[in-house]
Amino acid sequence: MSSKFDESADAAISEIVVGIIPPIIISIFASTDLRDFIWIFDISSIVGIIILILEMPHWATSYIIGWLLGIFLLASTDLLTITDILICIILIGILVFRFLKWIGVLK
Repeated sequence: MSSKFDESADAAISEIVVGIIPPIIISIFASTDLRDFIWIFDISSIVGIIILILEMPHWATSYIIGWLLGIFLLASTDLLTITDILICIILIGILVFRFLKWIGVLK
C-alpha cells in the first residue's frame, strides 16, 4: 500500500477516536459527582479554538466568520451558553485585530 493511503488511514482513525472519546468523557462527568468539573472542557475548548486560529491565520478568518454566524443563529434559541458568548467576544477581538493589521493600523 502507498504511504499516502497509510497516512490518510491513520488520520481517519485518529479523527474518529478524537470525535468519540470526548463525548464519552463528558457523559461520564455529567452523570457522576464530577459534573462540577465540566467547566474544564469549556476552558480547553476555548484554548483549542485560539490555538487553531493562531496556527492557521488565513483559513481561520473564514472559520471565525462561520463560528460567529453559528452563534448568531443560536442567539434566537435557548441553546446559547455563557461559553459561546465568551468565545464570540474572543473571536470578534481576533477578527478586529486582523482587520486593523490588514489595513495597516497595526504592524
